[in-house]
Amino acid sequence: SAFYGASALPEADRPTADKLQGYQETARKMLQEARATVDRMDAKLPQGAPPTEDITRAKLSLATILNGSGEYKQATEVLGVGNRAVTVAVSIEPGEQRPAAGPKSRSFASEVYRQLLWAYVGSQETDKAQAAMKELERIEEGTGKGMNDVYLSLGRQLQRRVEQLTREKSSLLGDLL
Repeated sequence: SAFYGASALPEADRPTADKLQGYQETARKMLQEARATVDRMDAKLPQGAPPTEDITRAKLSLATILNGSGEYKQATEVLGVGNRAVTVAVSIEPGEQRPAAGPKSRSFASEVYRQLLWAYVGSQETDKAQAAMKELERIEEGTGKGMNDVYLSLGRQLQRRVEQLTREKSSLLGDLL
């Protein structure tokens, strides 16, 4: 969003605090609208029906935005709560091969669990974070990538977020650490 891009600029190039606040308010309104849209799409499905591919993708996008704005608990709810949870949509039966594309693909499922891990770390739910790590390891198993790359990527993402929150003097920093 404009807020995160602008707040990451060097202080001399950064917009005024009022302008940054305006960016943040606009982003929050857009996030609320996105969440309402996803909820409406989800509500249109028959009871017990699995989420559609579009809803699954929209929920992952929404959770990514929620994580980026420090709303970790809401991200966990979007990804992992209920029978239409994204985690349910990306699950496969034991022994089943993941397809090359779509929500059940390895790359999509991996991103879901990366975001879920990020959200659980941010909301300080360590037991659930460990469970998400185990599932992420299971998804990545046999890819030849190894988990080091995954954890290094998550570490760099966390470092960038801490640096950003430090520059902003944000109260969210305490929640993340």
